[in-house]
Amino acid sequence: MTVDGTDFAILEPPKTDDSKLPFDKKWYSHKLNGAGVRYEVAVCIKTGDIVWVNGPYPCGKYPDIVIFQDRLVNMLDKNEKVEADRGYVGDTKIRTPDAWVNKSERRAKAVALARHETVNGRLKNFAVLQQLFRHDRREHKFFFSLAVTVTQLMFEYHGNTFDVRY
Repeated sequence: MTVDGTDFAILEPPKTDDSKLPFDKKWYSHKLNGAGVRYEVAVCIKTGDIVWVNGPYPCGKYPDIVIFQDRLVNMLDKNEKVEADRGYVGDTKIRTPDAWVNKSERRAKAVALARHETVNGRLKNFAVLQQLFRHDRREHKFFFSLAVTVTQLMFEYHGNTFDVRY
């Protein structure tokens, strides 16, 4: 499977520390240039199905690799590995884009990761996730789960994004 984190904008939570910054850095997402929550999403390379979601986590406090090591790494079999982008460097269970044997493997990895980005984009097509989430942030997971479910159902009834030969 491919694994990637995806960020969603939320209202700035109240500060909980005494820093001089005007915001709480544990929520800061460099991708959003503001507060956000991050989810980990895994997609089956063979089928294109969404097979794992985990979150939400505060973006600034939890980089992709830390979220992976929090739960998903423990779900993998002894010799099982996942494909991920460069945000996951540092774990032996992860194969990054730089770990390839020949050009065809390099191309297959690139296509698999591109499909994963397409899946992440499909999740952001839902207006509630596309815009700044202005509700109680504890409710974000409900809307994210709903978007994942509807997206997966669309894959089952209308086909997934595109096939990957891996």
